[in-house]
Amino acid sequence: MRIRHWRPLVATFVLTLGIAGYVGAPLAASAASPHLAVRTLPAAASGALSGAVVVGPGGASTGYYTAVSLMTTGGSLTFVNLDQLAHTVTSVARKPDGSPLFNGNALPGKTVQVQGVDKLPAGTYQFYCQFHPNMTGQLIVEGEGNPPIKTGPPKFPSALRIPKVLTGSHITIPVRQANVRVLPHGPKTRMWTFDGMYPGPTIERPAGHKTKVTFVNHLPGYIGDITVHLHGDHHASASDGQPASKLIKPGGRRTYIYPLKESGKPEPAAFDFYHDHHMGTTGRDNWYGLQGMFLIHSASQDRLHLPSGKRDVPLMVTDRSFDSLNQLTDPFANPSTGLLGANSPPGDATVGQDILVNGTYSPHFDVKAQRYRLRLLNASNFSSYDFALSGGMSFTQIGTGDSLLPKPLVRKDIVLGPSQRADVIVNFAHHAHQNIVLRSIARKSTTPGAIGTEQAPIMQFRVGSKTAAARPVPATIPTVAPIKAPTVPSAVWVYGLGG
Repeated sequence: MRIRHWRPLVATFVLTLGIAGYVGAPLAASAASPHLAVRTLPAAASGALSGAVVVGPGGASTGYYTAVSLMTTGGSLTFVNLDQLAHTVTSVARKPDGSPLFNGNALPGKTVQVQGVDKLPAGTYQFYCQFHPNMTGQLIVEGEGNPPIKTGPPKFPSALRIPKVLTGSHITIPVRQANVRVLPHGPKTRMWTFDGMYPGPTIERPAGHKTKVTFVNHLPGYIGDITVHLHGDHHASASDGQPASKLIKPGGRRTYIYPLKESGKPEPAAFDFYHDHHMGTTGRDNWYGLQGMFLIHSASQDRLHLPSGKRDVPLMVTDRSFDSLNQLTDPFANPSTGLLGANSPPGDATVGQDILVNGTYSPHFDVKAQRYRLRLLNASNFSSYDFALSGGMSFTQIGTGDSLLPKPLVRKDIVLGPSQRADVIVNFAHHAHQNIVLRSIARKSTTPGAIGTEQAPIMQFRVGSKTAAARPVPATIPTVAPIKAPTVPSAVWVYGLGG
């Protein structure tokens, strides 16, 4: 009933926008898909047919109202967002530089022109919403005149950057603005950094050894206070990166103490990360670069003879958007409201057009035909990824961020939401002299409000010669004892989101 109710309203609304003349009769909706396909009539000047894509209320759950849109070469595509959330119309196919063939981003209640469609040759193009990849649609372009557009996977031009490692018991990290090489060509990107790099230095420490980390705030005064949270670790409240107290003011410093113990004993091996946690600007400060990784080793893990040294590779995956000068775009126009700035989508839906690994766009990494340990971290503000490898390869997952698993688990793909981590072994032994791509594959869910994952290449492994075989992954792994939770709750808290 909702869909039938919206049909005349969509047609009426699009008419009021004056889109290339007027909207013709919609194609008949099939029983399987009640969504409309809209074609507009020729504009007087160009004679091209222009199309429209419409999102109605609840679009994150119901999808595009016009799941199929028609136009002719040289025409335009109007994106009408009637929802209370921001949405995009983004091409699945990408150019060799990794940018989508077309893209349009509309805030709630706004109408925009999708950029890039006028250059498309005849063909059928899949599109999706970057904020909610569950939303998918199809653009059909008819006619002649536009030359073919070169598409395909990126060339992975830049080498993967491995952050420097700090191992001391008392570490001092300056927090400062710096120019960082993120994109392969053009100017460097100005970022807010831990120790002048993005990500910040990787801290590696043995479990049970007290660790002090002092952060010194050298950022420009207008950025304001910061605070640093070690995500995944257990420590005193004073060292947890409180969002509204115990802050590091411009020019100030603060020392955080991490005992790396639980109940007086060394805590389990873990893959954590540290990041800014300031109330109201957490998303902004992470977007601009205040993120780093933290590895905790244990004696029991070391006895497993897992890949180590250069074959133990932490990978921080994030997404960012850049302007024509390679500078980060600013989706946080109103810092007082944090993630709900004037140009920011509601619901923390801040996504970037480009996927970075360890702060580098579309990198490659040279490996031997050997086993490697990859620590996967999704440090994006909002995006989720369904990680998979090309060439039919599998992951052998041995842990999460918090601990090792009781036994290895072979998986073809691994879904990680923001802040989630996975500890995996990848065996390149049978892929000597091949290129293997780590990518995100499209994952859709029928759960109402589910977001889904986008389809995109992330990085490339360039496999070299085969070397001596490494030890296989153990059949069982020492791990954390299961928690014996009481059957009867000792206390109950009720949380409300009103007011």
